[in-house]
Amino acid sequence: MTLGERIHQLRQEHHLSQGDVAEAVDVSRQSVSKWENDGAVPDLDKLVKLSQLFGVSLDQLVMGQEEEGENAPPPPPQPATQPTGQRIIGVVLLCFGFLVGLLMALLGNGPLGFLFGVPFYLCGVVCLVARRYPGLWCGWGLFVLARMFMPWMTGFGSFYGMAGAVTRVGSIQGVIWVLGVLALLLLVGRTAWCYGKKPIKPKVESVLLVICGWGSWVGLMVVLMQGCRLYWLQVAFDGLQLVLLSLLVVTSVRMVRGRQK
Repeated sequence: MTLGERIHQLRQEHHLSQGDVAEAVDVSRQSVSKWENDGAVPDLDKLVKLSQLFGVSLDQLVMGQEEEGENAPPPPPQPATQPTGQRIIGVVLLCFGFLVGLLMALLGNGPLGFLFGVPFYLCGVVCLVARRYPGLWCGWGLFVLARMFMPWMTGFGSFYGMAGAVTRVGSIQGVIWVLGVLALLLLVGRTAWCYGKKPIKPKVESVLLVICGWGSWVGLMVVLMQGCRLYWLQVAFDGLQLVLLSLLVVTSVRMVRGRQK
């Protein structure tokens, strides 16, 4: 059995994906794929991290030798899909959203109660589903909901239409717009911090792709600032530019780190 086959076998025995292994040893998923296909050999420090991750000695990993006696390190415990506390919070949020809807329904405002319960439903589902960074994904979900409904509630056709109110002193719309921009910068920065840790070696094709992506994002911004007649088309374009912005920022940060290495 080759080294790559042993890495593949140990990874499957521990129910880990190539992405999980890549994150644990601080490499790209493509590097793990090359190791398993015997297209490349891990460096010594990566072999040490792999042996610690799989709970085997270097001899077992490299040579396939069985460890004798008590020198073999125990296999690391497998983490649950979500921490228990996170699951409890998710259930509590879902129940609270249900209670809000039920209370509003008893008061004769059923649809409004459902609307008020949406943030709790959203964060509850995120806590039950997300394996990593549930707070970040809750923040993005609440931000998108606010972008969808706040302009409509303030009488503007879109979030970008509120920008003109910034110049009016004491305008509540201008304050909301500034707070929205600050929240977006905070979310994008946190996303880059969480998902931009793995360096990517910049290549000509990937750099050109990122440049084209930034150009597409600028084009979407121009369309959004001009405004769309259909409100839901405006919302769809707004959501698309948010996703594209996050992907471009994360990719750019990873490329910068890859170039520094």
